[in-house]
Amino acid sequence: MAFSIWARTVPRKTIIYIDGYNLYYSRIKNTPYKWLNIVELFRDQILKSQDLFAEVVAVKYFTAPVKASYARHGTTSEQAQTQCLRALQAKYEFIEVINGFPTRSLPASQRIGDHRSACEP
Repeated sequence: MAFSIWARTVPRKTIIYIDGYNLYYSRIKNTPYKWLNIVELFRDQILKSQDLFAEVVAVKYFTAPVKASYARHGTTSEQAQTQCLRALQAKYEFIEVINGFPTRSLPASQRIGDHRSACEP
């Protein structure tokens, strides 16, 4: 019995992993919440409702830099993403932004499973 009481009161170190691309396009785009504080959302609203004793020790935010040439608002979109990520990193020392890169779809002839060579007639 003593173990179960201890287990309920000891903070559980927790790392939050966020897929920024999917978060933006599935929940944020076309809403007024572009400057959403993702740490407070996940830590205070989502995580705490599931585990009162969770202690966030790190947030890993995966994203790809906005390219002005592809963005609807050009350099404004690029600057907004940079400002938002800098603000989060300035406020929370435990947030790590991991930048990937966007990829484009390959033509059908170059997809895995298509064994035709570009050199074949």
